[in-house]
Amino acid sequence: MKYKYLLLILLVLGTINAQNKKEKENVNKYILAEKVLAKSIDSLLNTTNSWHFDNSNNDYFKKDTIVLNSARCYYKTLCQKISWTFYENKKIRLDKVSECTEPPTREISKKQDFIRLEIKKIRAINYLYLYNTNGLFDTFKVLSLKNNKTLLDKECTFDYTLTLVRDISSQKRMYYTAIKNRIDFEKEKLEKEGSMLDIDEFLFMYSSARTGDHLPEHIEGHKIKYINVYHKSYKKILRRGIQVVSIRPVKIKGNKVIVDLIDFDINYKKKNYEFENRGESKTIFEYSCITNRWEFIETKH
Repeated sequence: MKYKYLLLILLVLGTINAQNKKEKENVNKYILAEKVLAKSIDSLLNTTNSWHFDNSNNDYFKKDTIVLNSARCYYKTLCQKISWTFYENKKIRLDKVSECTEPPTREISKKQDFIRLEIKKIRAINYLYLYNTNGLFDTFKVLSLKNNKTLLDKECTFDYTLTLVRDISSQKRMYYTAIKNRIDFEKEKLEKEGSMLDIDEFLFMYSSARTGDHLPEHIEGHKIKYINVYHKSYKKILRRGIQVVSIRPVKIKGNKVIVDLIDFDINYKKKNYEFENRGESKTIFEYSCITNRWEFIETKH
């Protein structure tokens, strides 16, 4: 049963930046993929349903372009790899594996390694949205899906190469807009009250390391200060209490993307952290078929 899930993913991926003729060729390719997958199931029932990335340079989370291969013979040549292992419909587990040790080892999976996959097609381009327990974890644009047609080795009968490009720029722009609008709102409010507030006085925090990869370092020449409230260096300050804006992972609802920023008063008392919610802002983006990008709609405070 689990093999049909990967088949579903391959079928849904569809055509990428293709015209009518190329679309027809791609449809035939996916029919071929279905037949090849069926042969693979017949011959190797007990193998895992995975795509593999060569992580020899420890750069899976650093590279913009990710190349995954599905052949079971492929991963045997890799010392270090990251695998997308499909364990349920549209759900994968990120496995970090060392093949050159004896015996081969796999890091123990953490809850954030279990990923829910959503596929959206926008103007003939397919996007993969990966969610974990913290929210949106990664976004990829599907660049290509290639059938390598290596049929001599049974373990290589299902041999495809999937090339993805991280969609980083759009997320950075979304966070930049959300943070700037939040700061501008507070500045305008305080100016009306006769007080001036500098951007440097704002403190921000985030819960997901992947969120941090997309956050702006500067806004209008001012360095944005991100803090880790759980670091021991902040315990003394937290005893007096501080105000922090928490940046949440982006959420997708229909054709909209939402960035939530939540204000907290944070105290550290008797070895416990106390969070008091002071309000929030929602910055909303909607995909435009005219500009072919996510466009800012509004920020609600």
